[in-house]
Amino acid sequence: MLDFLKQLLFPITIVSAVAAAGFLWGGIVLLRSKKDPYKVSQGNKILLWTLLGFFVVLFSFLIFAFISSIIEKREVQNQTNIQTGDEFPPAPPADEIPPAPTD
Repeated sequence: MLDFLKQLLFPITIVSAVAAAGFLWGGIVLLRSKKDPYKVSQGNKILLWTLLGFFVVLFSFLIFAFISSIIEKREVQNQTNIQTGDEFPPAPPADEIPPAPTD
């Protein structure tokens, strides 16, 4: 689970920095609006779309990292089975195999 979180650290940092810039920009637009309804709505839209974009990108990275970790674990498990000679499903022991019927 720790490797899964390490994979997300760099993308989360970048997305957080971009979102912080968007929130800063939206806040400045709101502060400079001087109660002009158009500028207030523009600042609100910037904040809303920044928040939505942050969650969409964060969620997509989360899904991608989760699926890739599942695939990686499955590949490692298959490599281990191939190296150890394990079969799936395992073959029954020779003494448990009934003899073939003879006519």
